[in-house]
Amino acid sequence: MAVSKDSSTNNLGIEKSTLIEVLRGISILLVVLFHLGIKQFHNGWIGVDLFFIISGFLMQKIYVKKILDGNSLYFYRKRIQRLLPAFIVVQLLVLFFFYFRTLPLERLHIFRETLASNLMASNLYYWAGDQYFSNASLRPILNFWSLALELQFYLLFPIIAIICKRSLPRLAAITSISLIVFYLLLSISERTSFFFLISRIWEFGLGMIAYELSKRLQIRKFTNLKRASLLPILVIALLSFSSLKLTLNQTFAFQVLLCLLMSCVLTIQYNYRGVLNIFLNKFSLLGKFSYSIYLIHLPIIVYLNYIPFHGNINRMPSGVKLLYFFGLVTLGTFLLHKFIENPFRFKFKFSRISMLFASSLTLVLVLNVFYPLFYTKGYSKDEVTIALSKADRGPFRCGLISGIEILNSPSEICLLTLNQPLGKDYLLVGNSSADAIKETVANAVKASGNNLWLIKENNPLNPTTLKAYLESVKKHDIQKVILHTRSGSNDLIAVDQFVRELSILKIPLVIIYPTPDAEFDVPSFLWNQIHANSNSYASSFMNLTELEYLKINKLELSYYERLSRDENVTVVPVVDLFCKPKCQIKSVNGWAPWYFDSNHLTRSGASILYTRLKQILI
Repeated sequence: MAVSKDSSTNNLGIEKSTLIEVLRGISILLVVLFHLGIKQFHNGWIGVDLFFIISGFLMQKIYVKKILDGNSLYFYRKRIQRLLPAFIVVQLLVLFFFYFRTLPLERLHIFRETLASNLMASNLYYWAGDQYFSNASLRPILNFWSLALELQFYLLFPIIAIICKRSLPRLAAITSISLIVFYLLLSISERTSFFFLISRIWEFGLGMIAYELSKRLQIRKFTNLKRASLLPILVIALLSFSSLKLTLNQTFAFQVLLCLLMSCVLTIQYNYRGVLNIFLNKFSLLGKFSYSIYLIHLPIIVYLNYIPFHGNINRMPSGVKLLYFFGLVTLGTFLLHKFIENPFRFKFKFSRISMLFASSLTLVLVLNVFYPLFYTKGYSKDEVTIALSKADRGPFRCGLISGIEILNSPSEICLLTLNQPLGKDYLLVGNSSADAIKETVANAVKASGNNLWLIKENNPLNPTTLKAYLESVKKHDIQKVILHTRSGSNDLIAVDQFVRELSILKIPLVIIYPTPDAEFDVPSFLWNQIHANSNSYASSFMNLTELEYLKINKLELSYYERLSRDENVTVVPVVDLFCKPKCQIKSVNGWAPWYFDSNHLTRSGASILYTRLKQILI
């Protein structure tokens, strides 16, 4: 971010421009410690929000006059010079280093990740996939979501500046609307509120308001503000350096409070007095390099902690690795700042940035379009089979749209088969275990000449979901319900009530018994086995037999068995298909895993159920 050329000092002895670096330094420290997984900085994610406020402040301070004078292109040029070169170089380095360290599927994810990054749409890419706070997938440049969002804000900033024309009421109106949208989305779709610009503009808006207020307060000489000038920084520090886990409403209050405090710091920044200038100035150097630190710190964390199939591991298990981390971040920050950030910002012509961007975009487009030529290089056929097992599954539930909570209710369903007007409508319900086998169930239902629908809600039967499931059955005129969940997931009282309600409606229920749980990550286990040159037969079992499965699940299976005495209920035993008598985790004649984690079946594993389901459903 650009820094003001005004270098006069306040009463603390801190230069005005340096104070911005102090605040940046505090913000980047919070983010880095959060990504390191340090328990005491569980709420360090707030550092990104503080960066947005600082950005809004500086944009309002440095560029509004140029924009109002009709020179928006100057603003865009300076922003591109400031952000894009280092941004592109880091993602190219990530591509290079991770390519030679990662598995085929992980390479493919990184290809897509860097393409989204080049298109300035990382926030939308992650929104369409996993949650930000989920580390199941390898995403070394996950932190780039905030840079994409900031670049999107820069596209809108000249429009906002022209509409507001430094008017505090107009700025306050835009900020308030965005804050309301943020709150509403947070209660409906947390990930949408997190990743979308419309629900983040209020943070930039607070920074813009802070600058306009600082001008007015400085002119009016409200000296009484000096007395409380350090309080906001101390409160931010105390609240952020906390391991408290917050509820959704507490998170909202925490976020708004700290953002308001940061805007207060920026508003009264020229009126400091006190004795903490030495302490605060320690952060100014950190703030000076904050952009480079932000870009490289997460890729380094992920690279140092990399374990195949384990995604992002945000912690440092040993002091030695922590030393490596700080050493690499220090060296990388220095090199990136000295040879990329500053030269492109002050010396190199704009055409060089254009060439750099064009080269980067061309490379990632080639990698994504012709990925079959690149992503399996260096691996054997069996290794590729195991590595790709994480993708041997259908799209989650009903696809992307079903994951947007704001567009769906718990009783919404989607069609999994081609619509057959003369066929009956079946409904598959259950949690992620049902989702894992949905394609096999759909094929079996289709073979019987009927239609299969899937409830979009990803939950087992319990008192909360029971009502929504019954609403779906009645609303969509379902003729048969199929239930499948992981062992121990269903509330048996809710199941009993569900059976009674379906009996009243004269709708049959098919209960597919829980499949065996491996209790360890199957692809990782097989990967280690194949590299240990173990006998494939000896390594193809979990630590479970058919008898042990029946013993562990005795209560639940006995309950389902009693239900099956009702002619309205049919049960589908499955353990004999997987355990003979030991429970297998892969195909007998190859290395295709039957599970893509510890308990969810791959397409290959679910296909074992097809013949039995087809017989029962027909």
